[in-house]
Amino acid sequence: MWKGRKGLYGRIGVEHRQPSDPCSLPSKIALMKPWRLEERHPINLWSSQRRNTVNSATIRVASYNVLCQSSFENNPKLHSHLDGVSPSRTWSHRWTRIVNEISALDADVLGLQEVSEAVFKEFFEKLLESLGYTIFFSERTMDEHNHGLIIAVRKERFKVESHETVDFYQQEDAVLDRGNIGQIVRVVCRKTRASLLLAHTHLLFNPLRGDTKFAQIAYLLSRVHQSRKDEEPVLLLGDFNIEPASKLFNYITSGILNGTMFSLQTGSGQITSDEWNRLKSRRMTFGNKQAVIPHDDFLYELPRETYVHTMMDRRGEIQSDLFDLLYSLNTTHPNQFSHQLNFVSTYAPHQAPTVTSYTVHMANPDYIFYDTGNGKSCLTLNRRLAVPTEHDLSELERWPNEHIPSDHICLLAEFPSCLQNDFHAWVMAGNTTNGMAAVAAGIDAGTIYSDFVEPLLCILYAFLIAKIMCSTSEDLKGPFFSFAITTGTSAILNILCNLLTRLFDLRIHVFPDRGLFMNILSCFSHTFAFSMTLGKILAVATRFTSVWLPFSFKRFWSPPHIRIIITLQFTLPLAIFAYMPFMTAAFARTDDGYGHYLGIESVPFKIAKGFNMFGYMLFFVTTIPMCVATVAKLEMDRKKIASMQGGWTASVSSVSRSERILVLCSVVLTLAHAVKATQQTIWFMALIMNEPALQATMISLYMVPNAITSFAEPVLLLISSKALRREIFGICTPKEFKEPNTTRVASFAARSM
Repeated sequence: MWKGRKGLYGRIGVEHRQPSDPCSLPSKIALMKPWRLEERHPINLWSSQRRNTVNSATIRVASYNVLCQSSFENNPKLHSHLDGVSPSRTWSHRWTRIVNEISALDADVLGLQEVSEAVFKEFFEKLLESLGYTIFFSERTMDEHNHGLIIAVRKERFKVESHETVDFYQQEDAVLDRGNIGQIVRVVCRKTRASLLLAHTHLLFNPLRGDTKFAQIAYLLSRVHQSRKDEEPVLLLGDFNIEPASKLFNYITSGILNGTMFSLQTGSGQITSDEWNRLKSRRMTFGNKQAVIPHDDFLYELPRETYVHTMMDRRGEIQSDLFDLLYSLNTTHPNQFSHQLNFVSTYAPHQAPTVTSYTVHMANPDYIFYDTGNGKSCLTLNRRLAVPTEHDLSELERWPNEHIPSDHICLLAEFPSCLQNDFHAWVMAGNTTNGMAAVAAGIDAGTIYSDFVEPLLCILYAFLIAKIMCSTSEDLKGPFFSFAITTGTSAILNILCNLLTRLFDLRIHVFPDRGLFMNILSCFSHTFAFSMTLGKILAVATRFTSVWLPFSFKRFWSPPHIRIIITLQFTLPLAIFAYMPFMTAAFARTDDGYGHYLGIESVPFKIAKGFNMFGYMLFFVTTIPMCVATVAKLEMDRKKIASMQGGWTASVSSVSRSERILVLCSVVLTLAHAVKATQQTIWFMALIMNEPALQATMISLYMVPNAITSFAEPVLLLISSKALRREIFGICTPKEFKEPNTTRVASFAARSM
């Protein structure tokens, strides 16, 4: 669309917001005169609108007035540069180029104006559905114009939570007497679970009706404020039919309009004061039939003593009713109009006048406004597609023409996708294990917990592993400690994957393909999580076999066999993830740069999570029965020995006390891991059934059992092993474990065979 094509967009470059001045956006434009490339400045063209993963963690917002064909045909004076037989007048010619424009935009949020219902059903609906959009069409009411608005959001990026059409027409009202409409849509980012409020409109064109435009803007902003939740960010886009230097533009961006300085006729900036003086004889009224402003039905400016709460006034009062809103225009208040949204235009006026519509005159009526908020839930502009200046177009043909299908050009702005915090998605998606707290009502606390606790856990695990591996004590060479080493190693590697993910997500963006790198970390995180589950199963299995099969099964846990089992513990998950569809799930590329792991409703994500659920189910059907059987066996042995040796107390058992403590460790870890596995399984089922409330509940309860499974294993390992304490502290503990009579135990074991 942009490169190697004759047309306006072949000469448009990229403009980056300068953080030092939020209202000043430098223009970098590659100019084609006529139809040849002339570089005026060093530029960075969006040569391909298909995003690479360098900037894929972004949200693209586009607005485009596609020019209704009936309006095109019914207003020949506006397009007098085209003769009656020009192919540029035909819908088939224009539609082909509109398809190319929309497809190449690759927008996540797309606002289209001047779309008739018939054209929508026959053309736009099929096109946008094929491009993966959720579509909402609204038609104008009580108007001679039969076109409306489309707002479309990409399904894989956003889930639509609510939508409504705002009808500006009010019967028998002299101000809101036109059938213009607006749309308000709330979407939830599938990656961050943060909400975004979208407002889309096409205001009245009539340059002389600044009163109507002001009332339409006021009413739309009032409805936006009513719909807004918890200071969520807002995007306002569309064709406003106002100019950047106008009072109405300043009202949107500054939030304040001085009524004594506002002219109803020149307020939109579409005509000058001199032009208005020539048209001054037009009769105009302002207000509804119950509140007509007496001025002999002539109104050049707002009365000095008027005030309107367009959303919320400085005292926090909301005008929710349209009549109250209009009536307030005639009440005696300070002569200032205000709203509370902190809007900035992505196409703010700067230096030379810019152009987004070019018919008889050059104009700039199209805008994308974004909410800069209070610093907590604000949007920041990453970059935008540049628009030409009046000087750029001075020698070019008016629009539409052979290359430009509409009398407007499309606007495109790119925002970072982290509406809240990119890593919050990892927490909410359940992609973390050791110590990764995901609390629905306090995700920030979970992230802090992870940032500080997981490194400490990693150090503790590493210290114990080093002591066990370096020890010469035979007591630390058994299979239980071997699998304790592998489980701890899996936990450390998983923690490192999660820490690297947060680090490169929030602070360091140095990789040329960061999305692929994040997906690789995601793959290994799941692999090590599954390996850690296998390690817990194997550790419990050593206790089970030592109690039930103390002699005949001893050779199974010989060092050669243990080495083979440990190899399989790590290679089996890697081997499974090396094949489809798990590789697809781990390395699929999406617009947010993380792959389908974070596309919560995508099939590959569910398959990958299902694989981890398989690990949890395997844990349920193996470890829990082994723990129950082991405890039952110990109790059976204790009672049997006590009945054979009457002098023995209830503490007599066929295994040593240290062995029984290891069994106790296994039981505690199993119970904690079972609770965590249950929560994860319920969360996965809620994911499949699309129950976000249940998902949030399960995530909020994840911290406690996760902390237990994270810390209990190394701590209980240290408490239960006298040899390990001796290795660490260098001394024996004051109280030695009392071992039972080994001769009697051996005799009992021999008789039991």
